[in-house]
Order: sequence, then C-alpha cells, then structure tokens
Amino acid sequence: MMPRLSLRSFTGKLTLLVGVAVLIPLLSASLILGRQLNRQARSLFAIQLTASLETFSLILHSMEENLDKSLTRTAADNTLQVTLDLEIVPQLQSCINKQRVVLGLSFLAVADAQDRLIGYAGLDDLGAVPPWGLLMSLIVAVEPGVSPEVKRLN
Repeated sequence: MMPRLSLRSFTGKLTLLVGVAVLIPLLSASLILGRQLNRQARSLFAIQLTASLETFSLILHSMEENLDKSLTRTAADNTLQVTLDLEIVPQLQSCINKQRVVLGLSFLAVADAQDRLIGYAGLDDLGAVPPWGLLMSLIVAVEPGVSPEVKRLN
C-alpha cells in the first residue's frame, strides 16, 4: 500500500512543487513550439500556393497564346476566306466544324465585320453554355484585303 501524501507534510509540498516546476515549463514550451510550427506550416503552405498559382498562370497564359495564334491562323485560312466570299453556308459550316475539332474548342463561330453571325459549329443552341465552362471563341471575318480579327466571348 502506497503512503498517502498530504499537502501539510514537507514531502507533499515538495512533490507538488517539483510537479508544478516540471509541468509549467513543459506546457509553455509545448504552446510556444505549437505556435511556431503552426506559423511555419502556414508560411510553407503560402509559399507552395504562390508557386502553384504562378505555374498555373504561366500554363494558362501559354494556352491562351496558343489559342489566339490558332484562331488567327484559322481566320486567315484561304478555304475559310473563299467559302465566306462565295457565301456557301453548308461548306462553311463543315469548314468551321473541322477547325473547331482541330483546335479542340467546344464552340466556334464566324461573323461578319458588323458582328452578325454567319455560321457556327459545336453547340445546337447558341444560348447554351458548355457545362465545363470552356471559353467560347468567335472568329470575325473582316472585309477582303484586311487582316482578320479574332475576338473571344465569355
């Protein structure tokens, strides 16, 4: 049977004092280290998030440049220009659809210089928005002899 310690005895007071003397620095060190680890983890997460966002921004910018260049090449395509000049709508629809598939777009439309729609491919209803939220693109054909202009719609 263990002897029972009383706070009235010297041994009891000494045991309590040693326990408090050990626990207080241990608890304060745990709190300080916990806060420092939390700050360090947040800082590392912020650095990682910043780097990831910069990488994503570069990738997105590169994809946007590629899309703009592809649409400019498509707008300058002789087949598209001749089909527009001759106003052969079924062939234009076919040409637009082929270009849309090659470019990997969900929607591609051709309009005149006054932004009137001439033909489109990719969606059955112009009011429909792709469920994946892809950027819809619009190629604006301008007057003959003037370089084509590329516009993008959100």
